[in-house]
Amino acid sequence: MIDKNSNILITGGAGGIGYELARTINDKVRSVGIIDNNSEKLNKINDSNSNFTLYDVDISNYDNLKNAIDDFYIKNGKIDCLVNCAAILVDKPLISISTETKSLSRLSIESWDKVIKTNLYGTYYASIEVAEKMIRTRTKGVIINVGSISSAGNIGQSSYAASKGAINALTVTWAQELSNFGIRVNTVAPGMTSTDMPLSAMSSDHLHQWKNKIPLKRFAKPSEIADAIIFCINNEYMNGRVLEIDGGLRM
Repeated sequence: MIDKNSNILITGGAGGIGYELARTINDKVRSVGIIDNNSEKLNKINDSNSNFTLYDVDISNYDNLKNAIDDFYIKNGKIDCLVNCAAILVDKPLISISTETKSLSRLSIESWDKVIKTNLYGTYYASIEVAEKMIRTRTKGVIINVGSISSAGNIGQSSYAASKGAINALTVTWAQELSNFGIRVNTVAPGMTSTDMPLSAMSSDHLHQWKNKIPLKRFAKPSEIADAIIFCINNEYMNGRVLEIDGGLRM
C-alpha cells in the first residue's frame, strides 16, 4: 500500500505521531496530505520546502474538513489511505476535590463536548468522506485510526477514554462493513508517547508516575508508533484489529 502510486491523508499530521509518519513515508509515496489546526506547526512544515499538501482545518468542523478532503482527492484522483491521528486530551476527573478549598470541581460539559467532537466525530467525518471516495474509485484502501490504551479506562480521562473506546468499536464495525469493498480498517493504540499532547496536558509528577508504571521505564518514541501504523497499512491481512504499542503498560 505504501508505494510510489499511493496518496495518503493524515489528520493531525503536523505534530507528534502524525508528522513523524508523514516525514517517514514522504519519499516512499506519491503524495501526503496533512490536515491540522495548529497553524504554527503547519507554517514550520511549509517553511521546510516539503512536498506535503497542507490544510489548516479543525476536524470537528465537518464542512471545512470535507472541503479539505475534496481538494486533496481532486488534486490526486484517489485516496489510498487515511490515517485518523488528530486528537485532543483533557486530563481532569469527572469530579475532583480541591485540597486547599475542599470545593468540588466537575469535568465541564464544554470540555467533554470538545474532546468527543474532535476525537470521535472528527474520525467519523474523515472516514465517511474518504471511504465513499475509495468505493467510488474502486480503491482497495485502508483506514488507520490512532486509538489509545486509555480506551480500557484511565483515571482523569473520561472524555478521552470514551472517545478512544468508541473508536475501537468503530474499527471492528467498519472493517466488517467495508471489507466488501476491499477496504481494511485497523487501529494502532499507543501507550504513553513522547508527544506534545500528553506532555502538555499532564503535570510533571503525573508523567513521572506513569513512566515508573511502564515495564520499559520510558515513553514510546513517535517513530515507534509510526512504524506500527506503517505495518498496519502494508500488511494486507491485518483487518479489524487494535494493535497496542504500550511498552508492556496495562491500565
